[in-house]
Amino acid sequence: MELTVDQVDAIREVLNMGAGRAAGILNSMIGHPIQLSIPRVDVLHSPAVPPTNEEPTSEIALVRLNFSGRFRGHSSLLFPNQSAANLVTLLTEEDASSPDFFAARASTLTEVGNIVINGVLGTLANLMSQPFEVGLPIYQEGDYQQLTTPDGRAGLVLVAQTDFLVEQLELRGSLRLSFEVASFEAILQALQDMTE
Repeated sequence: MELTVDQVDAIREVLNMGAGRAAGILNSMIGHPIQLSIPRVDVLHSPAVPPTNEEPTSEIALVRLNFSGRFRGHSSLLFPNQSAANLVTLLTEEDASSPDFFAARASTLTEVGNIVINGVLGTLANLMSQPFEVGLPIYQEGDYQQLTTPDGRAGLVLVAQTDFLVEQLELRGSLRLSFEVASFEAILQALQDMTE
């Protein structure tokens, strides 16, 4: 499925609205000014999802949520290892050498992932009047290729580069929304209906 420039721009606009909503929630929770933006969106076929911003052997932290309803699929927020550590240190003031750092890292990144993914999915659902049912977040750490290997089901993946700007510290992440083909076609139709 090939998307037009207008379709990609519309998707990026919706995702940026969701990222802005998530940033507002994070700001109110932690008291640090956080800006989230999604400058780039790629649409890929899930059986051949290549690495983005990462080497295939690099270590990452990942938060995954499944969603169902009119639109079905799963979503993940990925952080390169160093960005994950920097974000946790900033939000918790926990030193990376502390014995409690791993627990703080898992809980903090799970909460951030939950907020960002739900912000984006919630915005998508509201704009299209199509509610999602979202599962509980799952936190994983490990090799990029292992954690991002497609499950083989037919579908499309939106890969959205996600920039976190926190007190002049630039952190990178990647937001992935994986949809069944029929679900993705329904989203494109809903976006088209909204703009007409």
